[in-house]
Amino acid sequence: FPEDKSYNIELDRLLPLRSPIFTDCGDLSELSSSIARMGITEPLLVRSAGNGEYEILSGNRRRAVAEQLMWVKVPCRIGDGKLITDEYARRIIVETNRQRFPELTLSEKIRVSAVLGERAEKELGITSEQLELFGRLNSLEQEFLLMLDSGAVSIADAEILCGIKERTVLLDVLKQHPKMKLTSGKIREISGVDSLTEEIVLEILKPKPPVMVAVPAEIISEYLDGKTAE
Repeated sequence: FPEDKSYNIELDRLLPLRSPIFTDCGDLSELSSSIARMGITEPLLVRSAGNGEYEILSGNRRRAVAEQLMWVKVPCRIGDGKLITDEYARRIIVETNRQRFPELTLSEKIRVSAVLGERAEKELGITSEQLELFGRLNSLEQEFLLMLDSGAVSIADAEILCGIKERTVLLDVLKQHPKMKLTSGKIREISGVDSLTEEIVLEILKPKPPVMVAVPAEIISEYLDGKTAE
């Protein structure tokens, strides 16, 4: 990144990294107050994404505040796209966001640990077993990791998802049918299918009719005093 040169780039041309590491901007009030008073004193770090657009390597929170303040452009330093590989880009993102380590979401901790490697045990305060687990979960698509953050799936469920080869088929169905939800039982059922297709996923995920149970009269009289069969 050239130290002495920055460019004012339109907000709509600044995109998050294709494989994001940090997804939660957190509380922006203090940063917003500072930028409103003093402007952005430290330009964003970006690299070319083609078509006149740029991926943000450092500065997603500054961009979010600028959008809140209804700014059109923000100052950016543009890195050499040929030198900044995806691996190098992830390292830049992690190194410039160390102040956020104590408040990482689970999905962020998984992504950060993959970049830090063995250093993650000390820097994130995790065990070697957790590091190994996070290494497996890092293969999941971002949408599934965000389900971990929301509690929609458990870590045990996520480990099962790691073993499903046709996860993109499942993901496509979930995007097309947002009301359909994954449950532990459905994840296990999907994982047992040899060749996953959209039709099979839809059949598994579609809501099932409620189970009707007939209660014998003697049970009602013994345990449900005063209740009718209905």
